[in-house]
Amino acid sequence: MDPASIATSLVMNGAAAQADLVAIKLLRKNVEAAASVVELLDAANQNMNRIQASLGPGLGGTLDVTI
Repeated sequence: MDPASIATSLVMNGAAAQADLVAIKLLRKNVEAAASVVELLDAANQNMNRIQASLGPGLGGTLDVTI
């Protein structure tokens, strides 16, 4: 191989490694965001359970909260 091909190969390998690092960081951010959504939904569910538990029997049973 000539020196230009070797240099080009090394540069391309470095660029591919950088692209892999960016992809890994993006995947980690997506996982963190998904975990945050799960935590938010869990907190909302727990809050709703507390609200329902504090209501008297029969209250809120037919509440329609659809949008």
